[in-house]
Amino acid sequence: MAGATVEAFCHAVAATTPELQAELTEQIDYYGELLPHAFFGDVSRYAAACVNGNALEKLRPLLDQIEAGLEGGDPEVDNVIWISFIEDEPATVHIRDIAGPKLKAAIEQMNAWMFRETK
Repeated sequence: MAGATVEAFCHAVAATTPELQAELTEQIDYYGELLPHAFFGDVSRYAAACVNGNALEKLRPLLDQIEAGLEGGDPEVDNVIWISFIEDEPATVHIRDIAGPKLKAAIEQMNAWMFRETK
């Protein structure tokens, strides 16, 4: 996903599952535009539902797209992933073991920061 815009990235993520495609379509219809961080709120809720429903295998295509987004190096894509998925979604701790290397490292980095001891 090298060089992809945040809009193209969100569309690629939405294409991984009918549920996310419906959420993206509904959002664009309602707001008249794509709001990446709002859409990734839907992505986070979908991931949490998969984790809570013991359906981690359903996350593979989504996680592969997120991994590709992290590999692309676009700052806007990175921002959406970090702020509206990794930082926002407590279920990421449960997907760490099936995530690709970049996503896994990002989850571990965020967890280390969030759960650091303060003196």
